[in-house]
Amino acid sequence: MKTTSKLRRAFVLAALFFCVTTSGHSREGGFTFQKNVMIAMSDGTELAANLFLPKEGESFPTILMRTPYQYTPWYLHSDGDAKNPDGSGALKLVKSKAGKVDAFVYDPSDPAPTMGGNNLVATPIGPYDQSEVEQRDDILVYTSESLKQAVEVTGPVKMVLYAATTAKDTDFTAKLVDVHPDGKAYNLCDGIIRARWRNSRSKAELVKPGEIVKYEIDLWVTSNWFKVGHKIRVEISSSNFPRFDRNPNSGDPFGADTEVFKATQSIHHDEKYSSHILLPIIPR
Repeated sequence: MKTTSKLRRAFVLAALFFCVTTSGHSREGGFTFQKNVMIAMSDGTELAANLFLPKEGESFPTILMRTPYQYTPWYLHSDGDAKNPDGSGALKLVKSKAGKVDAFVYDPSDPAPTMGGNNLVATPIGPYDQSEVEQRDDILVYTSESLKQAVEVTGPVKMVLYAATTAKDTDFTAKLVDVHPDGKAYNLCDGIIRARWRNSRSKAELVKPGEIVKYEIDLWVTSNWFKVGHKIRVEISSSNFPRFDRNPNSGDPFGADTEVFKATQSIHHDEKYSSHILLPIIPR
């Protein structure tokens, strides 16, 4: 039986994979394992997969398992003016050796508005063009060159950010974006971290104003095929409201504030403080 006909009855379920690797399929007739097989999708795109195929005459289903991802760091670069897409903010596979600090002011009374994402009600839902919101002065934008080869990102995404603030407590946000050749920029996944909870969710630790701190922001997961000619983009800010609640920047217990405070945020990306996004890239 040809591989293509076997794929018609494929079960793309992770649970089945675990069953195969831990139970009796190999003991009850066995299976054939094929690694990094390129499978054509309906639009002609080819994706790598590992196949567990039943031997001829066996009735077990074909199991298709995605090739494990490899975390690849993409580093932030700029000449100190990464505000909006027309600035010098760049995303590269090499570290910045002497990048200038990017700064913006986060004002809780005027937070960056939510434009799409994993929302339920009250705001745009799902992929949404970020072009308008990226023009704000409190959003930093870092963009790769146009891709000469397609890149698949599938899995959990994490932002490693080195930043300082003038507040005792604040938030930092990160967003992964797919930039199309026509300039439209669609959000894929995003996340936020509250400074006081950077080391533990059970013990609050305020930050020292002006101190450079390492933050690891969980952007959750995505699966996206960045096509040739597209660009990979990262947005950095301190708010995404109302998807995430605003931080008043006071350092006080939440619910006790009667006023909010502006904070100046400094994003570092040099050889020592190499801010970067970790992308789970599927090898081809």
